[in-house]
Amino acid sequence: MFLFDCPTQLFSSSAEKFICRQLSPSRPCSQARGGSLPQSSLPLTLLLSLLSTNMSSKGKKDLILMERGNGNETGSQKQKRIQWIDALRGLVIFLMVLGHNIQYGGGENWLKESLFFENICFRFIYSFHMPCLMLVSGFFYGHSIKKSNLLSNRIKTVLIPTLIWSLIPIGMVLFSGLRSNQVNGLAWDCLSILFSYYWFMWAILFGSLMIWIVHNYCQDNIFVYSLIGIALLFFPDNVFGIKIYFWFFMYPFFVVGFLWNIRKINEKVRPNNYYFAAVIVLYVAHLFLYDKRCYIYTTGISVRSLEQFSIDILRFLVGFSGSAMAIMLVFYLYRFFEKKMVWINTFFSYLGRISLLFYFIDGLKHCFLPRITKNIPFNYGYVMIETLLCVILYIAIDFMISRSQLARKFLLGGRG
Repeated sequence: MFLFDCPTQLFSSSAEKFICRQLSPSRPCSQARGGSLPQSSLPLTLLLSLLSTNMSSKGKKDLILMERGNGNETGSQKQKRIQWIDALRGLVIFLMVLGHNIQYGGGENWLKESLFFENICFRFIYSFHMPCLMLVSGFFYGHSIKKSNLLSNRIKTVLIPTLIWSLIPIGMVLFSGLRSNQVNGLAWDCLSILFSYYWFMWAILFGSLMIWIVHNYCQDNIFVYSLIGIALLFFPDNVFGIKIYFWFFMYPFFVVGFLWNIRKINEKVRPNNYYFAAVIVLYVAHLFLYDKRCYIYTTGISVRSLEQFSIDILRFLVGFSGSAMAIMLVFYLYRFFEKKMVWINTFFSYLGRISLLFYFIDGLKHCFLPRITKNIPFNYGYVMIETLLCVILYIAIDFMISRSQLARKFLLGGRG
């Protein structure tokens, strides 16, 4: 996947071969190509408008409350504001687990031949789930940008957990290299894994730094944000084996989420009755054009050709429209289930609050799931069972970690 979506494409030489052996002895390890992001093509105004789609007056008021509060909120209103966005994160993180199980839980041939890329459910999930999660991360960063302890907070909640969890794949590579006496380049392999394995977290740190600079020195000028994106086009796809184009790919989504928050878009943009329908049509129409070439792991990002540039544009259109669709859909469903089935809201809100743990643990799935499902043919029933078992396991692990303040501090940045 994501950081772990196609982990075999994130590492250099021996580290990559090690991961491939964990997946399947005969699995090919192709390198992803990449570059950067056509920032000038970002439909910032369009997406931000879509996020303020038509709602009833009460619904619009609730969404505004979710973003900034009104200074006179009751405890229940504050709780609603948290649970609504947590439910969105919970749904997206559930789709992440499901997507990984489609990829790794369909048998040896399914994985070896990369047949999952053509699966419609896999294509649907991977077209928007990480962009949507990054957009939400940018939104919450809007609440943190003016805090005096911003730097220490980023270190505590993002950097330290990422470094600690990265020790697991690094340890696996070190063990494999030392056991086989293949020590040449081992240090570079470990460096590559450190910055590439959990790439989503490093993308958050990169986006946080860029926004902090523009926010403090350029007053959040959209032209400056776009100019940074254009400059990223000229960076190499990797530095010292680190696939930095993943960071560049997530940059616009993080920026849009941040601007959605601080610009109070829902207060400024007039709702339109056709926005919701339009964004669904836009997403579905482009989803049918989304094929194996459109995955970030297979072609990367660059402007090396007109064909690649068109793929980049399609990728961002699908990512933005899919994210907007998910945000609006979850908002409406959350309000609906408040009256009918509150437990659904409670469940996904809970998943959203522990989504960081899901992200870290699920990134290690490729080490064991392909071995367990080696002789099991792909079947949606099996995949759903695998997903439910994973969710139960992760919740149990969260329960154990939550019992220790020290474990929460270092493994989850104090969350839980």
